[in-house]
Amino acid sequence: MIEKPTLAHAGDKHEQPDLKVSSAGFELPWWSIIMLPWAAILGTQMVGLTLRLLEFAPGANHPAYKLVLAMSQLVAWSVVAAFGLWLSQREPAKSVEPTVSLQRMLRGLFAQPTNVAVVGVAVLTGFALQFPLSRLSHLMLPWSSASLEDLQFRQQLVTYRTPAEAVATWFAFVVVAPLVEELLFRGVLLRGLQSRLGSTVTLVLTSVAFGVVHGALDAVVYATLAGLTFGRVMQKQGNLGVTMAMHAGVNAVPLVLQARWWLIPGFNEPLGPSGAQDIAEVLDSLEPLAPVVWVPATALAVAGIMFLVRNPTRPTRPLNSQ
Repeated sequence: MIEKPTLAHAGDKHEQPDLKVSSAGFELPWWSIIMLPWAAILGTQMVGLTLRLLEFAPGANHPAYKLVLAMSQLVAWSVVAAFGLWLSQREPAKSVEPTVSLQRMLRGLFAQPTNVAVVGVAVLTGFALQFPLSRLSHLMLPWSSASLEDLQFRQQLVTYRTPAEAVATWFAFVVVAPLVEELLFRGVLLRGLQSRLGSTVTLVLTSVAFGVVHGALDAVVYATLAGLTFGRVMQKQGNLGVTMAMHAGVNAVPLVLQARWWLIPGFNEPLGPSGAQDIAEVLDSLEPLAPVVWVPATALAVAGIMFLVRNPTRPTRPLNSQ
């Protein structure tokens, strides 16, 4: 486990660095864990608002709304991630290693040797992980601040009826969201803070921050647990492409399992019309996700995570080495 980029553990053959790409010369200030995620959320809102003011964005019920949402997140989160990389150049590093260029930082996030099998395992693991996460999220709903309208809006975002809306939905949730969210949280924050705070503390803090930006309590629990999983895999695999694949697998499940094709109680069953029922009554009427679904899925997800964690890619030299 990496605590600081020193030689303290160099002689301990049992201690293996968590991050397979060295973070030497790449450090962020502690307050970046607070500022960067919220800057990304604010930036998304501002870009979306600007598009709406310019009449480039339709209302939320329009199919193109999801495309506008995706482009807003892509622009805002990419800018914040780039700022984080730039910020790491400005922060005096604790280590004696020189800083590295932005180009080498970005290249290092994807530089580990990864084969198709590893990516395939990551996608399948993410697919299976969706079900236990959904079950836990459902258990949190009675204590969540989410309203019935909020829950219906979430369902609307992952539901599509036309080919154009399907393309926009898949682009938003399976391409853009995994790309920019993993780049910021696992690529910039996890990697930029682990030499300052230690790998375990950084893993927990970045996962909690990832959860908090998702909103209500049920979504926070869901995203925090997902963040812990993605972060630990990143620490072992050292390749952001693997966590992006796992994240895409998680997000793809509700898009593949549309309720009109395959209704799964406790997962994708439609909620009552807005205003027709109290949210407590709606929640009471919902069936929990059946154990026959989430138990095997949990076992498959655990097996996939263990494979990815126990079979890391081989270490490469530090980014600032010649």
